Amino acid sequence: EGDTATANSASYWKPGVTMSLATLLANSNFTFKSDEVYLDGAFAFDTAIRIATADEFVSAMTTDPTGNYILTADIDLSSVTWHTTYAFNVDFSGTLNGQGHKIYGLTKTFYGGYEERGVFRAISGTIKNTYIKIENCVVIGDATAGKEKGFLASTFTGTIENCIIDYKLSIGGGTSYITTTGMFYQVNGGTLKNIVIIDRNDTYGSSFANSEPLITATATNMVAENIALISTGGVDAIELSANFLSTTVNKGIKNVYVYNSITDAINGTVAYALDNETYQTLTEGDTATANSASYWKPGVTKAIADLQSANELISVSNGQLTFNGVTIE
Repeated sequence: EGDTATANSASYWKPGVTMSLATLLANSNFTFKSDEVYLDGAFAFDTAIRIATADEFVSAMTTDPTGNYILTADIDLSSVTWHTTYAFNVDFSGTLNGQGHKIYGLTKTFYGGYEERGVFRAISGTIKNTYIKIENCVVIGDATAGKEKGFLASTFTGTIENCIIDYKLSIGGGTSYITTTGMFYQVNGGTLKNIVIIDRNDTYGSSFANSEPLITATATNMVAENIALISTGGVDAIELSANFLSTTVNKGIKNVYVYNSITDAINGTVAYALDNETYQTLTEGDTATANSASYWKPGVTKAIADLQSANELISVSNGQLTFNGVTIE
C-alpha cells in the first residue's frame, strides 16, 4: 500500500475475462433487461409500460391512471390542451418512474372563474426519478367557494421521491385567490423524500399564502425528508420557510433546508434549516404549535450534494447543479 515503484504495470490487467454489467453491479440500484439499463431495481420493469411522447403520456394518465409507467424520453407537454379544471382530472394511483427524464412545458390556460386546480386531482401512487417543470401555470383556488387549491395535486396520499419540482405560477383572476394556493391542498400519509423544490416566482403570494403553506392546508401523518427549497425568483428564503410547514404538526418532517439561490445550495450556504430537535418535541397533529419562526435556524451549512446524497440523479459538476447529467439553470 502506498508504494510508487510498483504502482502501475500492464501486467496487472488481464484480457479475455467475462463480466456482465448485471453481475458487476448486482448490489446497486440498477436493473438490466435486454439492452436497457434502469435505475431503481425495486421497480416492476417487466410489466411497466414505456412512455416516450407527450401523446403517450397524456393517454396513459387519462385512460389508466393506475398503471405502471417508465419514461424513456423527456416529455414536452407544451402543445397539450388541458382539461378545464385539473390538467389530468384523475387520481393517479399508479407508479411513474421517470428514469431521470424531464416532464416540462406544463402550463394551463385560465378558463375563467376561480376553478383552476393544478395537475392532478389526487396523487395516491408513486412518482420517482423525475424532473417536473411547471411553467407559468395558472392555478387558482377560490377560498370563498371552498374550491381545492393545490398546484400539483389537490389531495396527496402517495409518494414522491428522488424528484425535482420546479415551478413558476402566473397570476390570473385575482391575487386574493392565488395566495391560497399551495403545492398540495390536503395530505394524509403522503411522503416526500429526497426532493428539490425550486420556486421561480417573482413575488410573495404567487403560490405562497399568508394563511396556507407551500405543502398543504391540512396535513396528517406526513413524511418529508431531505428537502431542499430553493428560491431563484423574488421570494425570500424566510417566506419559503414560513410557508413550508403545515397548519398541523407532522413529526415526519425533518431535514428541510432553504436556500436563496442555486449557487447557495451548491456552496452549502443555508438561509434557514428546520430545527429537527425542536420540531420533534411537538405533539403530532397539534395546531396551536404547528408553525413558528423559532423552528428555523439561520447560519447552517449544508451543501445540496450532501443533502441529496441518496438521490443518485442529483449532483454538482463543475460548479453546476445537475439532474441526470443535465444542468439546472
